Amino acid sequence: MDKKFAQQILEKTWRDYDAIASLFSETRERVYDLEPLVSSVKSGDTVLDVGCGNGRLLGALPVGVQYVGCDTSVQMIAIAKKRCAIYKGHLCKKQGCPLCVRFVLGDVLRLPFPDASFDHVFALAVLHHIPSTALRQQAISELVRLVKPGGRITITVWNLRSFYWMKRYRLWQLFFGLHPQGYDRGDCFVPWKRGVEKPIMRYVHAFTGWELAKLCINGGLSLIAQSHGRSHIVVATRPVV
Repeated sequence: MDKKFAQQILEKTWRDYDAIASLFSETRERVYDLEPLVSSVKSGDTVLDVGCGNGRLLGALPVGVQYVGCDTSVQMIAIAKKRCAIYKGHLCKKQGCPLCVRFVLGDVLRLPFPDASFDHVFALAVLHHIPSTALRQQAISELVRLVKPGGRITITVWNLRSFYWMKRYRLWQLFFGLHPQGYDRGDCFVPWKRGVEKPIMRYVHAFTGWELAKLCINGGLSLIAQSHGRSHIVVATRPVV
């Protein structure tokens, strides 16, 4: 995919999520589905949530963690800051601590944090919105840069090739490798219809499980676990050199 075109897709994705932020947040209130993903996080760990949305990951984390949520959407960050008040007492051992929860604007391709800053990095339902293999690999490199040696990275992407999603969004073209002109194989669009007059067509890349694993391996990560259902899930670690 052309690099300039990929950047245009990224910018449209950011605008789309700003436009639907409050509506999207209403569909992302539960946390029980996140609990298995945070089972290795313990009190005292530092956690980065890339593409944090409304910050719902907070509700699944144990007491005593230091959490940073990062998103490209100004509106999502504003919602997350308001919602985080209900979690501060849950997370922090010191009431009123201003450091246990932070939300910042940031692009997964250029995250504003020092190297090796976090014990755990989460990128949940983010990578499939990044166009082109080159930019997805760049995003992985940023996650690797930020996690400490021996730390864990957890990535989920929608498994749009599963029957559930193909049927829901009528993505049968994926069976035949069809894609819009100028886009890459596996690229498609998923409509957002809730609360809008005209559907907003969101760019999504339909990952295979191997494709996601390959990005992680090429990024220098060692795979710990993989699973495949409605989402592909990879848990990986940055090796200690």
